[in-house]
Amino acid sequence: MKTYLAEVLGTFLLVFIGTASVVTGGFGGALPLGQEGIGLAFGIGLIAAAYAIGPISGAHLNPAVTLGVFLAGRMPAKDVVPYWIAQIIGAVIASLALWIIVTGQAGGHTGGFGANGWDEAKWGMSSAFLWELIGTFTFVTVILGVTNAKHTTVFAGLVIGLTLAGIHFAMIPVTGTS
Repeated sequence: MKTYLAEVLGTFLLVFIGTASVVTGGFGGALPLGQEGIGLAFGIGLIAAAYAIGPISGAHLNPAVTLGVFLAGRMPAKDVVPYWIAQIIGAVIASLALWIIVTGQAGGHTGGFGANGWDEAKWGMSSAFLWELIGTFTFVTVILGVTNAKHTTVFAGLVIGLTLAGIHFAMIPVTGTS
């Protein structure tokens, strides 16, 4: 249970910090220049979560990462679905907390909530899907590489967070890094 609660907390930190950069930080309306702030917020949120809960759960924080860890033979099948449930719960709690915060904003919250999808007129579904596939593959590959027993480093959380930031820099204009 401690492992799953750690995933709830870690996913909460990632989603809350990253999404707050769009919703309360105003970076969403500043695109394309705001993508650097958004990317850094998600990367920093991941770094914070990785160092806070990494020793407890491995800080997957993302169902795709959990799947990659499982496929790499680094976790038993019985833990995959509970990790996913914990990650969804953490993301929902973070979103709920942020929603409560912005609904209390003086004058009411008039901005969006960070969801922007992709520009269908500019990018087709196949382009968006391939972009997300490559971004996810890159992210999971980096995570598996820097956390491999042959390559473990105290900087793994930093490398992973910076990778997430870089992926955001590249992908926000196409898909919103969904």
